[in-house]
Amino acid sequence: KQQLYAELRQIIGWLMLGNGAFLGVIALIGLIYSHRTVGPLYHFKRVFDEIKGGNMTARVRLRPKDDFQDVAVAFNEMMDALNKK
Repeated sequence: KQQLYAELRQIIGWLMLGNGAFLGVIALIGLIYSHRTVGPLYHFKRVFDEIKGGNMTARVRLRPKDDFQDVAVAFNEMMDALNKK
């Protein structure tokens, strides 16, 4: 009986360690994906503030794996068209 309880405690320990590692990996993945979304939004806000301050040459430049690439391209094209007028 004592040996079974010892093996059960060992299995529970390994399960807890595995769960902790799994949660750590999930947290890291969540952090990476949140930065791919929140980072571009922060950059858009900075560019908007620059334009509000009078810098009509400000453009959005995102990292290659960031979200909102299509929005950045459309925004930059819009600013180019406005500057031509």
